[in-house]
Amino acid sequence: MKIKYHNWLQVAVMATMVVFSACSDDPTLYSDTDITGFKVRLGEGNYKQGTVKDGNIIEFKITPDLDLSKLNGVTCSFFISPYATVTPTPDVPQDFSKDVHYTVKAQDGTTTDWTVKWTYGGKVNDGEGFEYFFKKWEISVPTPSNKDKDGFGAVFGNYIIDTQFNFYDKYTGQKVDKTLNVTGIDASLCQLVNDDAGNLIGVVKNVGLYRWTTVEGAPQRLLM
Repeated sequence: MKIKYHNWLQVAVMATMVVFSACSDDPTLYSDTDITGFKVRLGEGNYKQGTVKDGNIIEFKITPDLDLSKLNGVTCSFFISPYATVTPTPDVPQDFSKDVHYTVKAQDGTTTDWTVKWTYGGKVNDGEGFEYFFKKWEISVPTPSNKDKDGFGAVFGNYIIDTQFNFYDKYTGQKVDKTLNVTGIDASLCQLVNDDAGNLIGVVKNVGLYRWTTVEGAPQRLLM
């Protein structure tokens, strides 16, 4: 009887250990499949930071002047969830001019597919700030005011306008065939800025300030 009792006790203990083992294994496995801190390497010290979007999408911004072929054959770097793996690895060169896909596999076998996309960088929103400083890359056609140099202008509606009244699409930097109504202004315009409502303000040397509320409308003279 003593031996039989010992055998049953041993079986009970082993069964209990199996039950507890089965209950405790799964919770210790990580199921997270996140990608964070993403950036594309375009050269020494030149990185394009990515932003995580809804739908497991990572988006990084480029300037309109960037030759898309420069996005081909480059690597990236990013962080993933603890104990997870990723395919392909970030050190494998990719063509980021197209959508690039990564699969993150968690410790418990859960997988998530991620898509990396590029988009053009946006311009300053209307009414944010008082002057728009544009770089050479944002102007595709040289003009007397911006040839071989940076320049000053203002954002107005969907456009950037320089002091020579040249219009550019504020999202692409491409020149647009449009004219600003300058009725009543005889002197030279020396500066353009935005007010806090997004209107266009022109500084006319030795004359004063003018305000446009629309591109087509005539400017309103402001009291000095």
